[in-house]
Amino acid sequence: MLAAYAPEIDQLKARGGYVTADVIDVTPATPNLEAMLAKFSTEHWHDEDEVRFIVRGRGLFHIHPREGQGPVIAIEVEAGDLIRVPRGTWHWFDLCADRDIRAIRLFQDKAGWTPHYTNSGTDKGFPAAVSGTDVHPVERSGLALNDIRAILLDIEGTTTPIAFVQQVLFPYARARACMTI
Repeated sequence: MLAAYAPEIDQLKARGGYVTADVIDVTPATPNLEAMLAKFSTEHWHDEDEVRFIVRGRGLFHIHPREGQGPVIAIEVEAGDLIRVPRGTWHWFDLCADRDIRAIRLFQDKAGWTPHYTNSGTDKGFPAAVSGTDVHPVERSGLALNDIRAILLDIEGTTTPIAFVQQVLFPYARARACMTI
């Protein structure tokens, strides 16, 4: 798997200071699945960026502004998506109902995934899994549409060049915004 994506991984390593990569493969048959998911689905933060390229499956990254200031934003990831959660960002991850995901993970520290749990309890108010293809985090979080101040698509320089943002992400968002909001 890593060899198949070696050029892209090497580019990300060079741009983000990542020193190692691995593959996480989670299915319903994964040994100790519940214990693993409990670690991921409890709100935490890291001393380094959390970078994932999704190869198969779907899941939700819940982003919670640090110190609990502001609403939680749920970002669905699926095959072909690359996400970077910046170091220090309070967040957690849930699998979708099929409990199936494969992702390439990049790390800035060879020690790998090291969480610092917030113990805020915010993660307890959200469903543990999402079924189907229509994810509406606004409805689940109890926010009204007029509470939305911004939709974060990408920040140039973090994961993609500005040309990709302008030529791909913006048109994609424009075409689908009415379906999401």
